[in-house]
Amino acid sequence: MTHIGAQEAFERALKIYPESPWPTLFDPKFIARIHKRLFDGVDQEQLHLSKGRLLVPGQLRDEAQQDVLVGNHTAPASNAVTSMRVRMQQVYGRLPDARSRLLATMAYHHRLAWVHPFVDGNGRSVRLITHLQLHKLGLASPLWSLSRGLARQQQAYYAYLANADKPRRGDLDGRGQLTQAGLFEFIGFMLETCLDQMRYTERALNITHLKGRLEIIFKWDPRLLKVGLKPESARALQILLTQGAVSRADFKVFTGLSDRVASDQLTALVKLGLVESQSPKARDLYPGLPIWFAQLLFPDLHQRMVGA
Repeated sequence: MTHIGAQEAFERALKIYPESPWPTLFDPKFIARIHKRLFDGVDQEQLHLSKGRLLVPGQLRDEAQQDVLVGNHTAPASNAVTSMRVRMQQVYGRLPDARSRLLATMAYHHRLAWVHPFVDGNGRSVRLITHLQLHKLGLASPLWSLSRGLARQQQAYYAYLANADKPRRGDLDGRGQLTQAGLFEFIGFMLETCLDQMRYTERALNITHLKGRLEIIFKWDPRLLKVGLKPESARALQILLTQGAVSRADFKVFTGLSDRVASDQLTALVKLGLVESQSPKARDLYPGLPIWFAQLLFPDLHQRMVGA
């Protein structure tokens, strides 16, 4: 599955679980549902594993009674998978404040990958879950992608994961079996990757460059031409993207078109998902960036993460 496919799965998940409470994002059943949805629509041939086995979307290793070796990492025994995930929900799902939850998101990313709850597809599932948790914290955006940042630093990502897999480095290195220092280093790497992606987005949103890209897209993209979108709407969409929210009345003014034509243009933009509104008459409008449009607007925004 490409990263674009994972992003589409992320968009579907956001629509299904928009108001999930924080503990639910660590629920073992929720994790299994994410894995299942991630592989919805995948060709049967892509589900074939080595030795004639078949990946069952959403099936945990304890259900499959399958132990695995991933590189140099021997994952915990399959019969321990569920109890470990329940314990992680108890630890990470009960934190009260945003700062603790952000750190918990990054720590959970490693610990869930270490448990390796599924026979295959763990990396994609863990990254999608992390993205959903960041979204819950108000830190995710269609404009930047943690997975893109990890794809750009894939060797470093796997190295930090592996270092956090290692045993304690002595009596002062935490209280569990795994190195706490290695986990802290992994968390630092993940946070810095998020910041790097935010900085990239800030550069990509340079007003001059954004204006030119939008003008080209509105002039040539067949989906926009098919519904009759005009170049004037690109100007209003640019303002919406850079400001984050504008009123419905102001958006129509920004097009420079008559009220009726501007209303028709806005309706078309909403149907395409380029503009979001809580209701057909809601005052405020927000930018919508479906994956196909984000890919046009920022061609190098999404990269493929190779591996599970």
